[in-house]
Amino acid sequence: MFSEDGSGLMPARRLLLIGLVAGFALFVSFAVYVYQGELKTQLWKPALDAALEKVHLRRVSNQNVSSTTQDDSPHPMPFNVTDPLSGYVNVLKDRKPLKMHCSVCAMVSSSGQVLHHEAGTEIDKAECVIRMNDAPVTGFEKHVGTRTTIRVASHTSFQLVNKKRADLLVKNKGLTLVAWGPDKSMKTDGKGRIFNGLSKLAKDIGNDIDVYMLTPERMAYADKVFEIETGKPRTSNAKPVLYHYYGASKLQECHMYRAMEKQKKGGHRFITEKKVFERWTKKNHITFHFPTWEPKV
Repeated sequence: MFSEDGSGLMPARRLLLIGLVAGFALFVSFAVYVYQGELKTQLWKPALDAALEKVHLRRVSNQNVSSTTQDDSPHPMPFNVTDPLSGYVNVLKDRKPLKMHCSVCAMVSSSGQVLHHEAGTEIDKAECVIRMNDAPVTGFEKHVGTRTTIRVASHTSFQLVNKKRADLLVKNKGLTLVAWGPDKSMKTDGKGRIFNGLSKLAKDIGNDIDVYMLTPERMAYADKVFEIETGKPRTSNAKPVLYHYYGASKLQECHMYRAMEKQKKGGHRFITEKKVFERWTKKNHITFHFPTWEPKV
């Protein structure tokens, strides 16, 4: 098995021997790998099965709980599942509440972003087209379309809509106008400024449009949805706070924050600063006291 000069194995035989040794080693290592893999599978498979069973039981439990309680409902209570439009009532007492169902809706934003797209034709294909406040159509047809099915107006924008009624309301036969506002402005006893305006509008052109408003219960439900989604109440009952606890100045903190945020140069961006603090609290052990402040997770 040695070469003629005694220097070692012959080249061909040496390669053959190396190949056999390497092949045997590879086979052994592969067998061990597979065996270990099977062994590991056998070891963790019961734990996996147990975990999956727990997940299954948890899902079944959640389904049972959601069917008997209201806590797992996708809507905050109270919510009428069989009548999701409950709380939208006509401002004229002799007319029925809002009943509408649309297979495809197009909700058109009032943002300047719409000018970067010519989506008018696509918007008009929707069964229902929803527009906000006094957003016009005339002159912007290629961007926002021509049809309006529902126009939603806040109590702060209703007067603007009413002033433009010839263009925003009368042009759209069968239009539905939905207005909302705080209880004070929607009082039906003659003291609700917005309700009075809605009633007059409905009586003036009631043959062309239907005018609806939200009941106080529906407004409370909407406020609850906002609070659940944002973690903050829609309205704040916070008491005025001084900018500094010392000194004779009576400047309020909120007024200073807003003024500084609007400064083009040299302003202290307090609100932006708090956003940074909020982000830091998620990465570091930072807690705010007096008053407490829990950042959104």
